[in-house]
Amino acid sequence: MSFGNTNGYDWMAADGAKIAWAQWKLLNPEARLMVRNGFDEAVLAIAGPDAVGMMVNVTPTAWQKVMNSLGLQVRTLKKAGK
Repeated sequence: MSFGNTNGYDWMAADGAKIAWAQWKLLNPEARLMVRNGFDEAVLAIAGPDAVGMMVNVTPTAWQKVMNSLGLQVRTLKKAGK
C-alpha cells in the first residue's frame, strides 16, 4: 500500500489508515483488503465516538489513537520474538 493510493477504498485516503493497516497486517498476516479479519471492528472500537460507525468517518485524531494502540501490540509481538 503506497501513500497516495486508496486501492478503491475511501477510508484508505488517510495516511493514518495506511499505517494502521500495515500494523494490522503485521499482527494478522492472513488479512486482505477484501477480508480484513477484524480490522474494521478493531478500528471502530479503538476510535470510539471519533469514528461515527464507519471507517471513512475516522478522524485523523482517531487514526492516531488506532496507530498508537496497534503499535503497542506490534512492539509486544516483536519483543516476544514472533
